Amino acid sequence: MLIVFCFFLLFGFVYWCVCVYYCGFCLPLSHSLFSFPFVSRYSSIPSPVWMSASLCENEANNELHLSAVELVAGAFAGFCEHFIMFPFDTIKTRVQSGSACHTRQALKHIFHDGGCTSLYRGCVPILVSAVPAHGAYFGFYEATKRIAGDTPVGIALAACAATIAHDTVSTPFDVVKQRMQMDSRKMFSNSLRCVLSVVRKEGLQSLFVSLPTTFCMNIPHYATYWLVYELLLRQMHDGSSRDYGNELSTEFLVAGFCAGGAASVVSFPLDNVKTIIQLGHSQSFASAWRYVLMRRGIYGMFSGVVPRIMYTAPSGAIMMFSYETAKSKLLSF
Repeated sequence: MLIVFCFFLLFGFVYWCVCVYYCGFCLPLSHSLFSFPFVSRYSSIPSPVWMSASLCENEANNELHLSAVELVAGAFAGFCEHFIMFPFDTIKTRVQSGSACHTRQALKHIFHDGGCTSLYRGCVPILVSAVPAHGAYFGFYEATKRIAGDTPVGIALAACAATIAHDTVSTPFDVVKQRMQMDSRKMFSNSLRCVLSVVRKEGLQSLFVSLPTTFCMNIPHYATYWLVYELLLRQMHDGSSRDYGNELSTEFLVAGFCAGGAASVVSFPLDNVKTIIQLGHSQSFASAWRYVLMRRGIYGMFSGVVPRIMYTAPSGAIMMFSYETAKSKLLSF
């Protein structure tokens, strides 16, 4: 059932994106379900000519719609973030899996296995997934925040919606990525062989078995991330609201860096558990938690926290810089 649900959710998202881009379709939501005040960020910004007029008109209503600008800018940001930061993610995975005790040992093993190219093993599936997943992520975040309001509660709700959309698309690719990263024996010549091997030995459900844990980890992670990010950008100006017209690129970098570091500390124990499940060492959240505690104790829950911060803090900066810059350029067309 979970696989069927994820398939239809992904199909629905792709169909929705096509409708948004070509005919300005939007999905009305019941006002009784979403009784939050509608807040428009773009009231003072002219919409691009190629965006449908119905999309702009619907900003006056309490409806959820996806903006083509936000989808494209989000996809671009996801590609930039994952390509630049992928080597740090490889190191983090090695430490969390237990094959290395610390960052230096992980680097030693990686270079012994195949040199610098080993740092990018498994990058293809994650880069392929980053484009649609981050497009969905930013599209749903901005659309939900326009409904829920630019408040702490609204930001947290928007982060939750964005995380569900993103993780449903990216989790199967993330499983393949981590299997490739841990393939020191080079059993898989490419990502496709890795997928076929995993599905044949463990079934199709193995690609989605970590999805509930991923939700549990990423929802508090990104709720923390966006709350810190939005708060810092407000504090850099008058403190009451974001000054969208006068924000600088350096402010996106600083706010994204700090938000990424703070969020990684909050969610790290669950990230450890998720890695254990995706590598096939355990099949459930509870058993993965026991696996880590029995092998490494409470300290093991934070094993690899340094490479994770090294990854999430700069990746947060790169992601937001890329997204805000791309969105600004697209809106200026």
